[in-house]
Amino acid sequence: MQFAQTGRTIPEKIFMIYRNMSGSAMTANQAVCLDLGTTVDGISSIDPASGSLLGWIGIADQDVADTGYSIAQNFGYRDSVLLSHEGSSVTVTIGNALHILNGAAGLNTSTVEGLSVVGFKYVICAATTTISAAAYCKGIIRCL
Repeated sequence: MQFAQTGRTIPEKIFMIYRNMSGSAMTANQAVCLDLGTTVDGISSIDPASGSLLGWIGIADQDVADTGYSIAQNFGYRDSVLLSHEGSSVTVTIGNALHILNGAAGLNTSTVEGLSVVGFKYVICAATTTISAAAYCKGIIRCL
């Protein structure tokens, strides 16, 4: 784990290294889950999928090619978090709990997956955003 240097005016952040084993590139700001099915080694990671939701480690810090290594932010404030299109225009407000869904790289506000299904890990929305397609918001990550 990597702990960002702290100071009075700098929010604390924690990062975890992972290896992208999803079969395709992962993009910055999307959700990342440990692989809990094929390669269970604590570093191999995939897109959110059934069986891996409890392994949610955080938000990808940068783009990474398949089989490449990168870091995911799993605690603290982040300027950009990918939100999934929820089928209609939705306003995500400050304080909403955002969480992962099976098969979606972006976070969601719906209650399709209960917080217990994802190990009570979530992102707190830090800026009101209206989405009708995939969009981004600021957030406070709680994925430890």
